[in-house]
Amino acid sequence: MKNFQSLAILVCALVCAGLLTACASHHHAKKAPAKPGATCMAKAATACTDTNTCPMKAAKPVAPAPAPVPPPTKEERLASLLRLYLADKITPQEYHLQRADIIAQP
Repeated sequence: MKNFQSLAILVCALVCAGLLTACASHHHAKKAPAKPGATCMAKAATACTDTNTCPMKAAKPVAPAPAPVPPPTKEERLASLLRLYLADKITPQEYHLQRADIIAQP
């Protein structure tokens, strides 16, 4: 009985979404709801009690996480350091110390 109920809810949801055509004996074909899908979707959502398998109560899909940004290359770090130095944001001593650190790294 539970499988039949789940199937009926799924068919109802598909009809309401316009993805499946209702047959003449189905309640959708007799009378269309005032707001498309409102009546049958509400019935389907309340009829299903199993939140793990119910298509109406399933969790919304999560957007995939953006791809991780690779760390800057040695050349990019040196270029950034040079821009700081040329803009007088760091002293010549800071520039040379940080540059030596970057170059020494693998």
